[in-house]
Amino acid sequence: VQRVAGTKLRLRCIGQTTASGGTNTALLAQLANMTSISPPASGPTITKRTFIQAVTAFAGGLDYETIYMDAKSDFVLNPLPTAAINQLFASIMSWPTGNVAALCDAYGGAISQLAPNATAFPYRAPGICSIQYYSRWTSGADSPTRLARLAQVYASMAPFRPASAPA
Repeated sequence: VQRVAGTKLRLRCIGQTTASGGTNTALLAQLANMTSISPPASGPTITKRTFIQAVTAFAGGLDYETIYMDAKSDFVLNPLPTAAINQLFASIMSWPTGNVAALCDAYGGAISQLAPNATAFPYRAPGICSIQYYSRWTSGADSPTRLARLAQVYASMAPFRPASAPA
């Protein structure tokens, strides 16, 4: 979720389908709730990839650029109340376009079928997702401003943060 021109937010979904049968029709049916709120400018792009192709695409390719960035994260253990969603959107909208984004990584599903101590990644259940509050910039001179803006968005969500992370 990030601010775009004017007073609009952009919701961009990247990931894989959990649609039964794995068909494009089933995936589009799952996306129908989100697209009914505010129809997208163009329809979703659906691309089938192998595992390695998906890893490379989600990582941004193999040619890494040098950037400044920072991120903080929270676990979402229960569905966010409307007040939390409104607060997140208002916080992101309080800064210029492209300053802070919220990245939501889905949990549950297949990753929750392993015990928390089965791998180096223990955050499996209970949980719906993690929210990463993210900012990136190209000039070191922008660091104090960007870090302060990111900290403000993160702090604004404190009332909705769980008392402790999943064990």
